[in-house]
Amino acid sequence: MAGDVVGSLERIRGRVAREGAKAGADAMGNKFIQLTMPHVPVRSGALRRSIRLKGGGGGLRSTSSAAPHTVYAAIINYGGVIRVKHTYTTRRGKVMPGWLSDGSTFFGHSVKIPGQGYWTLAGKGPAIIDAGAQAIARVAGG
Repeated sequence: MAGDVVGSLERIRGRVAREGAKAGADAMGNKFIQLTMPHVPVRSGALRRSIRLKGGGGGLRSTSSAAPHTVYAAIINYGGVIRVKHTYTTRRGKVMPGWLSDGSTFFGHSVKIPGQGYWTLAGKGPAIIDAGAQAIARVAGG
């Protein structure tokens, strides 16, 4: 009887060692995405559709990384200033508006975009940790 218990515990330990870290890390990443998605700004939906979970590792160590993959994701989240590139400088050093492809001119020099801070862990930690613990418990349970 003691041998059966020890054998069962060894099988559980092996299963958790092989699969537990990856299952926990992936569950935590997915939970973060689930909690963050309602706060992601939507105009065309491209930013939301670009969010991906990338996992790596296995055994006793594993990581998961959730991130949006659009070129403008960072400026929407953190904010910033976009400076005009379509200008030219006169011989006297005055900056003049440049011409756009349709022949019109652009008179602005910069645009300040306020950050929306949608990509944050604030207040989500306990739920994310719980999701990881539940995933590891499922692996241990078989």
